[in-house]
Amino acid sequence: MPTVSVIIPFYNRVKWLREAVDSVFAQTYQNFEVILVDDGSSESLDELAELRDERIRYVRQQNKGPAATRNVGLDLARGRYIAFLDADDTFSPMKLERQVACMEEDPEIMLSHTSYQHMSSEGEYIGDVKAGRFSGRVYPKIILGCPIQTSNVMIRSEAVRKDLAVKYRSMKMYEAID
Repeated sequence: MPTVSVIIPFYNRVKWLREAVDSVFAQTYQNFEVILVDDGSSESLDELAELRDERIRYVRQQNKGPAATRNVGLDLARGRYIAFLDADDTFSPMKLERQVACMEEDPEIMLSHTSYQHMSSEGEYIGDVKAGRFSGRVYPKIILGCPIQTSNVMIRSEAVRKDLAVKYRSMKMYEAID
């Protein structure tokens, strides 16, 4: 069973999707599965035919939007941890290793996040975005100006199961990578 389920929802953007998947396979931590959830793309998916690895699962649905698409990925996830990656983003090579280590070190941490580099659509470096540290009852602290993005989050799969969601309203969050 994989330790991390990396969920990549996508609607078109196939030219960037390949880079996103490649960044997962370039991780120093290799105990993962990749769940590609196609939200009814109209672009050709021929480029994805080259992505052959037993750790990749692909599912297609009628277009329902990003939240519903991520939920399909969550339903399929088998990992102890869930990491999200948007199709137009990439992971730094040690992201999974550092976040898994952070979460293994403290079982009370339900969600970890990282800082990240902001890049232009042409792949040019714009600057670093420091996500900061939050813990306890983080709402409404993080509602305005929250630097945490979907692709820098890792969460324990138990925290997203419907029967346990209420228990984890107050999450211990930790920035795994400064």
